[in-house]
Amino acid sequence: MNGYQKAKAKKIAALLLDCAKQSGTSRFQTAKLVSLMSEDQWRTVALTAGVPVADIPAKLLVLSELRGKSLHAL
Repeated sequence: MNGYQKAKAKKIAALLLDCAKQSGTSRFQTAKLVSLMSEDQWRTVALTAGVPVADIPAKLLVLSELRGKSLHAL
């Protein structure tokens, strides 16, 4: 994955982790919710995070981050 995809994923993951923290949802539960998101739901989350185009590679990176795998290793 390239740096551009990683940067997008970090922004989205940060938003999701902040929301999870505020709601008391675990990282793993959040990852499960992300994996089940429809295309429209994913687009809404991405836009909320300030990422206008969040494609499938970015979603995969977000899931990795939520599952506790560092994006630096990818």
